[in-house]
Amino acid sequence: MGAACSLITAPVYALLVGSIIGVISSFGFTHLSPFLEKKINLHDTCGVNNLHAIPSWIGCIVSAIAASVFNKELMKNLPEA
Repeated sequence: MGAACSLITAPVYALLVGSIIGVISSFGFTHLSPFLEKKINLHDTCGVNNLHAIPSWIGCIVSAIAASVFNKELMKNLPEA
């Protein structure tokens, strides 16, 4: 999400993405972790996959989408870094 933070200008999009990531992360704790433990014997005791890996992949996808729809008109309104 760090890559898309300057591109997402409305708070509603950040809330939407954060809510979606929270739901998917919670789903991973309840369903994906037991599945991975049973199928490939992966014991993720700290939940690193659900807490860091899956949200980071979603953040990468959101950043790519935000960069692809970002236009130069919006860039004129951004402050200089």
